[in-house]
Amino acid sequence: MRLILILLLFLGFLIQVRAQHQITGTITDEQGAPLVYSNILLLNAEGAFLIGELSDESGHFTIGELPAARYILQITAIGYTDWRQSIDLTSDLELGTLLLTTSSLELEEVTVTAQKAAFERKADRTVVNVSSLPTAAGGNALDLLEKSPTVQVDRVSSNVSLLGQNGVLVFINEKRIRLDGADLLQYLESIPSSNIVSVELINHPPASYDADGTGGVINIILKEYEADGFNGSANVFSGYGIGLKYGGGFVFNVKTGKVNVYGDASVFQNATQQNSTIASNIQFDQGQLIAEQFSNRPATIGNYSGKLGLSYAIHPKTSVDVYGSYARRHWALNAETRTSYLGDISPIQYDLLLGNESNTTDQYNASLRVQQQLADGHHLSGDYDYLAFRMDNPTDYQLQNFADNSQLISQSVFATRKETPLDFHVGRIDYRGRLTSRVELEAGIKATFSQVQNNTALLNAQGEASTDPVFTDQMKLQEGIYAAYLSINGTLGEQYTYTAGLRYEYSDLDLQAAQGDVNRQISRLFPSVSVTKSFSATSRLSLAYRERIARPGFQNLAPAFFFFNPYTVQWDDHPWRNSRKR
Repeated sequence: MRLILILLLFLGFLIQVRAQHQITGTITDEQGAPLVYSNILLLNAEGAFLIGELSDESGHFTIGELPAARYILQITAIGYTDWRQSIDLTSDLELGTLLLTTSSLELEEVTVTAQKAAFERKADRTVVNVSSLPTAAGGNALDLLEKSPTVQVDRVSSNVSLLGQNGVLVFINEKRIRLDGADLLQYLESIPSSNIVSVELINHPPASYDADGTGGVINIILKEYEADGFNGSANVFSGYGIGLKYGGGFVFNVKTGKVNVYGDASVFQNATQQNSTIASNIQFDQGQLIAEQFSNRPATIGNYSGKLGLSYAIHPKTSVDVYGSYARRHWALNAETRTSYLGDISPIQYDLLLGNESNTTDQYNASLRVQQQLADGHHLSGDYDYLAFRMDNPTDYQLQNFADNSQLISQSVFATRKETPLDFHVGRIDYRGRLTSRVELEAGIKATFSQVQNNTALLNAQGEASTDPVFTDQMKLQEGIYAAYLSINGTLGEQYTYTAGLRYEYSDLDLQAAQGDVNRQISRLFPSVSVTKSFSATSRLSLAYRERIARPGFQNLAPAFFFFNPYTVQWDDHPWRNSRKR
C-alpha cells in the first residue's frame, strides 16, 4: 500500500512537471538587428503583472516554468513601439522573430543609470565587472587580476594561477595571448584597466577553448562602442610609490551607417625597485663556497599600445571586422650587486657586479573576422589572426673582484644577448545555434601554425660569442595544431544547467636545438562535462570532469640567461672550470 502511494505521488509530481511550459522568441528592429535588453513582461488574462525578463545579446528571451493558461505578453524597448499579444499557452511556444518598429514619439531626455555587481557568479565562471571596482582606476590588467577572486599572481615566479591551479590560459576578447611567464605578466601590465569592461574567470573551459592549459581560462573583455556618431573616453593618471608612475590613454569609435571605425592608445610609465637577496652554500670537489649576495635594482618600465580597426556591415546579417594593433613593453635597469664569500676555496672576499639590463617585447597583431547570422539564433563566424612577437634582451656586465684587504684582484667586461622572434597564424570557423529553447549547440574547426626561434649568446670583452652547450643555444621550433570541437549547453528546469563537449586535436611539432632535435605527433580526444544545480541566487553546486594537456610554454623553450657572480659561468681558463652553477 505504501509503495502504491509513493508511486501515485511520484506520478503526480511528473504530471505537474510536464504541465510546465515556456515561451521563447527573438526580438529585432526593422533592419533585423537584435534588440538587446528589451523588457519582456508576462501578464495574466486580467492584465496583472506576473514575471519579467530581458532579452540577451542576440535578442533572445525565454520565460519558463509556466502552467497552461491564458496570458498577455508585452514587449517594450526605448525608441520602439510596444508589442502586445494575448496567448493561450497549452504547450511550449516558440514565437520566432518579433519585429519592433521605430516609435515616432520623441523623448525629451531620458537618463538611465545602473551599476552591475562587482562580481557575478555563473555556472562555469566568475565575471569581474571593472566599472564597479573603484580600486581598478589608474591600474592595468595585471593589477586587476590581483584584485580578482580565486586568482593568484606571483610576480616573483611570474606565474598566474586560478583556484590554486597553474597552467592558466589568458585570452583577450576570446583570442588567446600566446605568452607565458614574465612575458605574459609584462604584456598584461601594458593593458590599462580603463580599457577593460570585464574579466571572465572560467574554471571549467568548454570544448571551444584550446585543450592545453590545466588551470582554466581567464578571458579579458575590452571596451567596444556601437552607438552612432562619435563616442569615446580618455583618461590620465599619476601616482608615486617607490618612484613616479604616470600614464593615460583613450578609446574612440566613429560609426556612420554601415561603417564603424574604432581604436585606442595608451601609455604607462613606472619607476620601481626590484632588489634581490640570495644566499648560497655550494660544495665543490675542492671545498665549500658560501656566498651572500644583495642586488640593488632600480628599474623603469614603459608600456605603449595602440589599435585601429574597421567594421563594415555588408547587410544586416553579415559583417566584416578587420584591425591591427601594436604593443611595446620596455624594461630597463642599472643594477649594482655585491657578493661576499666565505669558505675554503675562494680567494675573493667580495665582488661588485655592475649590470646594464634591458628587456623589450614588441607585439604585432592583424585580425580579420567575418560574421554571418544564418537564421534566428544561429550564427557562423570565421577568423584569421597573425601574431608576431619580437623579444630583445641585451645585458652588459662589469665585474670587479676584491681580496681580503679590499685590494682589486681582477676585473672583466662581458655581455649576454637574447633574441626571440615568435610568429603565429591562427584560422578558425565557429558555429553557434539554438537547437531548442533550452539547448544550444556550438561547433568549430581551428588550425594554428607557430614558429619560434631563440638565440642566446655569451660575449667576451672583445664581443666574441662563446659557444657552450649549457649556456648558449640557437633553437628553432615549428608546430601545427589542428582541432575540431562539438559542445552542447542547456538547462533542465530552473535549477539545473549542463555543458557537454568533445574536442579532437592533432599536433605536429619539429624542434631543432644544439642538444638534439625533437619530432613529435600527438592525436587524441578531450571530453568535458559539467552539471550545476542552483539552490538560490547566491548558492550553487557544480560537478565537472574534463581532460586537458599540459604543453610547455614558449618561455620554457626560449630560456633567458642571468649572471650573478663569477661562479655562474666558468671560463676555460678559470681554476674551477669543471664546477658549474646555473
